[in-house]
Amino acid sequence: LHVGAMASVRIDGVFSDPFELECGLKQGSIVAPHLYNIYSGAITMAFHKKLTNEGVPYRVGGEVLNLQQLKAKSKVSNKTLTEFLYADDCQAMAIGHPNIQKMTDIYVTVCTVFGQDVAIKKTEALVVQPKGDVQVPPPVILIHGTPIKAVKEFKYVGRKENDEANMTSETSARCVNM
Repeated sequence: LHVGAMASVRIDGVFSDPFELECGLKQGSIVAPHLYNIYSGAITMAFHKKLTNEGVPYRVGGEVLNLQQLKAKSKVSNKTLTEFLYADDCQAMAIGHPNIQKMTDIYVTVCTVFGQDVAIKKTEALVVQPKGDVQVPPPVILIHGTPIKAVKEFKYVGRKENDEANMTSETSARCVNM
């Protein structure tokens, strides 16, 4: 924490009068990642409390995206996967436009309560296309009335993901770099 730390702002080469820092952490502080994890964990818990059954269902012990397995009656546990989190990135997932819009609305509301903003310009939507000839148009997902960008491919945690849910573009990119 910035106990007794002073700072000034430089504008056009001229420094302001020094002022005391009253909140925040020093860059590189070993406490910062822990506090961030606690804070983002609280946001995630609040988000999960507001969800009903949105997300992608899967079975423990089965394939994650095999919807046929979800219909089988057996002694396995069904769970719902709603997001992947890595540092300050979140990859949310749901089946169908109404569910992802509801999840987006809930997440934006929770973030606002916690004093955070969702970066609309950095937020993208990708629809995984069903197998076969039928193409699903990208949904219009809104944050505060502003549509977010619909894409056919994006990078998450350094890996390319596409609307076909395969590794073609990732494999191609890695082969080029060999």
